[in-house]
Amino acid sequence: MMSSKKADILLIISAFIGGMGFIGMKYLIENSYCTFQTIFGRFFVASIFMIIVFSKKIKYINIDDIKGGIITGFFLFGLFLFMVIGLKYTSASVNAFLTNISSVIVPFISWIFFKNRPKFYSFIAGFITVIGVWFMSFEGSFDFGFGAFMSLIASVSFAFQIILVEKFVKNADPIKLAVVENITVCILSFVVSISLKEKVPNIKIFDISVFLMLGMFCTGIYFLVQSICQKYTSSSKVGVILCSEAVFTAIVSSVLMNENMGVMSIIGCLLIFLGIVIAETGFSFFINKAID
Repeated sequence: MMSSKKADILLIISAFIGGMGFIGMKYLIENSYCTFQTIFGRFFVASIFMIIVFSKKIKYINIDDIKGGIITGFFLFGLFLFMVIGLKYTSASVNAFLTNISSVIVPFISWIFFKNRPKFYSFIAGFITVIGVWFMSFEGSFDFGFGAFMSLIASVSFAFQIILVEKFVKNADPIKLAVVENITVCILSFVVSISLKEKVPNIKIFDISVFLMLGMFCTGIYFLVQSICQKYTSSSKVGVILCSEAVFTAIVSSVLMNENMGVMSIIGCLLIFLGIVIAETGFSFFINKAID
């Protein structure tokens, strides 16, 4: 039996792995791969990887596993689909901000649609995290047009995915659910890529290694850990913790790619970290520190 704190620690490690995925995606897109090709490639590798590793478990897959995986996969694909559409019609900074505010959306969706009222500090943690994301991504003016709306829908879709994973893992096997979820996104991204007639560029050996890294670690292991851990922690915490991907992406980019982290980004990182602390401990951490 996994404890809630252990699950949260694993999610933070998973967020670090997921943050690396943005760097891999950026490399592939800058090297002539189309958006849905890269999504298909990473989820294809993830699906094959998980089928091989968990082949014995998959033999005993049931209807709950399949239903949960297809539904959560549909909403996960929605994140990528609406994020890409939003990016086409708005700035990268607005898109990055709005697609990363799921931390504040999750508690409200959980409360309104599933009658699961989160604790008050979950809302506070979500808002602080969103402010942190704003500091890390916002540049210039904010125009809430069609692109911004699509970016917001992407975040709502991801929020539903987080909540529904928590709901389905109560009756489904998290490993089988994650396998079906990955296969669902793989199929949907392939269909969209073919429909858009995306041309395949010349594939280099290093490109294959990037796809393998994205698929096995940043996709397969990432969503597997999410499914398993959501058996033992709340969706509100997950929404906040996964926002730390932005922090890890910024840190790794500054180290490996010499991208400078400005004052705004550093403040944003600290606020996201503060949001995670509040989501994990409520306000007891600060109360105990004050007493000490």
